[in-house]
This record gives sequence, structure tokens and C-alpha cells, in this order.
Amino acid sequence: MTHVLMRLLKLISNAQTSFNRSTIADAFNASISDYLESIKNNATTNGMSDSQIILKDVENAMVSYIDDMLVAYASAQLKVAEFTTSVPTLVHVVRIGSRGNITAGANITVLIILLMIAEAIHIRG
Repeated sequence: MTHVLMRLLKLISNAQTSFNRSTIADAFNASISDYLESIKNNATTNGMSDSQIILKDVENAMVSYIDDMLVAYASAQLKVAEFTTSVPTLVHVVRIGSRGNITAGANITVLIILLMIAEAIHIRG
């Protein structure tokens, strides 16, 4: 399983990389940035250096990536084996706000879009 997961990481890094961008590096950078924001005011991290925080986040990101890959791999195996079960679905529709507020919000949104289109035509793109 370790070999399969490392191969998947290699395939992602090879297939999703261009001359200018690396998908995995972008994901790591976004994850580090999000983690730094989430712990900015956390008292438990006051004694941690920046490198310790980054290493902790890389650990969290790798755990997340591996978890997602395991779910994808297991889902693919179930699909290949054609294990399917029909399950009844129950959908609840929740409307927040009154019908008038929803209609007003939709109308304002449409008006803004129309104004943007008119301005784009006015300034020729």
C-alpha cells in the first residue's frame, strides 16, 4: 500500500506540473498559509519557531493527502468490483429569509450583472 500511495503522489506531481507551476507545491503552500492563519492567535504555538510550524503543517498536509488517496483508491476498487447498492435519498430544502428578500437579492444581482455587461460594451471590452 505504501508503494501505491507513493506512486500516486509521483503520478500527481508528474502529470499536474507545468514549467511554471507545481500542483503539489501549490497545495503545500496554500496549506501552510491556511495553517499559519489558523494558529496566529493560538497560545499553544507561542514557543514554536516558524520552521517547526511549517514542519507540523507539512505533516498535516501529508496526512490529508494520503487519506484522500486511500479513499479514492478504495472507491475505485469498489467501482471496478461493481459493488453497488441502491439507497433511498431524502432531500430537505431550506430557504433562509422571506420570498421578498430572496427575490430582491436575485434582482439586485441580475441588475449588477447587466450593468457590468453594459459597461463592458461601453468601454469596448
